[in-house]
Amino acid sequence: SKLQFLYFIGQMSAEELPRGESEASDVGFPTVKSLDAMLAQYDEKDKIIQKELQALAADAEEQADDAEYWGRLYHAISEDYCHEDEEEHEDEEDDLGIDRVLAKKRDRDVVFYQVRWKQHQNVTWERADDIMAAQHLLTAFDKHLKSNPNAKARLFQISANSRMTRRERRERRLQRELEDGGASPTHVVPTTLATLASASASASASPSSSTPAAASPSAAKSYKPEAILMLIERLDKQARVYETKQADIGYKIPEWPKPDIDALLNVYNEIICEFASETYKRAYNICPGDESLVELQPGGTVPSYFANVGGESIWRRKMLSIAGLRNLVLYGRQIYTEMRDKRFIGDPNAYVGQMGPHKMKTYTGSVVDLDTTVLRCSDRLTLNAINDWNKHHKQSTWGSTAEFGRSMQAQEIAATAATTLLEKFNADFKLSPAERKTRKTDPSEITVGSIPVASHNTDRGKWPCWHYVNAGVDSFHVNVPSLDDVNGALLRAPLHCVIGWLHAKKSNRVAEFFEDCVVDSCFNMKWKAIEEYNLKYEKEGSINQIIEQLQMDHQAVFNKIFDEDDDDGAKEAEAIIRLLGKTYGRDATGSYRLITEADVKNWVADPSVKI
Repeated sequence: SKLQFLYFIGQMSAEELPRGESEASDVGFPTVKSLDAMLAQYDEKDKIIQKELQALAADAEEQADDAEYWGRLYHAISEDYCHEDEEEHEDEEDDLGIDRVLAKKRDRDVVFYQVRWKQHQNVTWERADDIMAAQHLLTAFDKHLKSNPNAKARLFQISANSRMTRRERRERRLQRELEDGGASPTHVVPTTLATLASASASASASPSSSTPAAASPSAAKSYKPEAILMLIERLDKQARVYETKQADIGYKIPEWPKPDIDALLNVYNEIICEFASETYKRAYNICPGDESLVELQPGGTVPSYFANVGGESIWRRKMLSIAGLRNLVLYGRQIYTEMRDKRFIGDPNAYVGQMGPHKMKTYTGSVVDLDTTVLRCSDRLTLNAINDWNKHHKQSTWGSTAEFGRSMQAQEIAATAATTLLEKFNADFKLSPAERKTRKTDPSEITVGSIPVASHNTDRGKWPCWHYVNAGVDSFHVNVPSLDDVNGALLRAPLHCVIGWLHAKKSNRVAEFFEDCVVDSCFNMKWKAIEEYNLKYEKEGSINQIIEQLQMDHQAVFNKIFDEDDDDGAKEAEAIIRLLGKTYGRDATGSYRLITEADVKNWVADPSVKI
């Protein structure tokens, strides 16, 4: 249905599509003409989504689950609100593209509304101040809440519990398979180190009888998780030192000791053993021919792949991601040094032979971005924000993302943001005027009105700032990277991925690890996903997290308090203390203790404080 397609389209990252028609054909994307008939039935203004539809239509089960969710969510709102007279707002001047308001919350004295957008039918939380142009919709929703006190609690319950994420759907499917006996007992996720080593060995020695025998990775040797964590802590400390030397071309990054490398590769072998089990082959829809990837050896080449696109199984792209992270244990510091010595320039022609990005592509199958997006014109929410600002300043608005992308205003915004980043990069690396010209980081070369247009990823790094236009993508880029992303992706990601694996094994969340920690994306986003995944574990069970979760679980109680006069937070603290009862949590020192009244009052006074 149209609703299903548009919802999934709203979740797609166009930045991660193939660059150019030649790459699109390589991964099986349809031509523009083959999708025109389908797009004409929906909205001709949305031609920017041509190449996203193919990938989104592939997973019929996930579409069905989301369609069920939307139906349950919308029917949860009372009939009076859902089916109110449409003529009531016919004469309103503007609704910012909002189709309907679904929910409301207050966070640190800031009011947020959950809204569904007309353009893509996706749902987001927005600050009330940012969508005041749609005041009539907000007022109508507030009026509905007052007339139906139970609606708010029911809405939050539906949105929090009824909708299943992709990870939750896969976990449910895996659990069903295990309960039905569909998975071989040798592939059940182990809960201890001993059983995991045994299961890995068994998996390689006794493949499932339901599938032809295929090559399997050798079983990992036993190890002590505590020793691995201490090893990683030492190497990660060194990596943070490298970051402080990123502008020092003369600094030589020392090699890691061979025993440390062997220990890390052994853990990666265990990860690959588990992901090669029938459980995850089924969960991520392995395709014929993909099984040979388990034969990839540490230090060997890794086939290239495009993230988040059709034509390849998710199992294949995740396996290649793991193999690439494993090879960064061996090559990450070399690649980083070669990029650093070229001042992290994004132009691939600046690197001779198998150096920098070329070496990374060969041994990881993908690369890290060496430029920064300063403006995404194809983002509908960006367009809405720009139009809202223009209306407030009595300036003309833009009818489409493409029109905005061609505008002088877009170039002015991009040039301003690019200039700031270029000047900081030049100062950090102490580049002379001549070096700025060579490195293409001279802000004076940016001319509003004539910013160069690139059409392929090989055009990167040729100008200080450029405009990238391709199917589904319309964005401006600056010729300097986010160094935090580069440092993280090359130096720290291979270490922290192992930390995530050890966390997952200890808490029996291996399925969650493969879903959330090993992601199908560029290496910038791989690092962010790993970092976010581990941060969740660090925060889990803390006093701060317990109090925050309590407020989420009792939003009806706290929303009522937030709507009242409670400037000193006394009522909020009283409600938290009452609902907590005798609850234990981990404090900032790592001690597990009873949460006290003083803890609650400190948190209410400053939610950012680490208790």
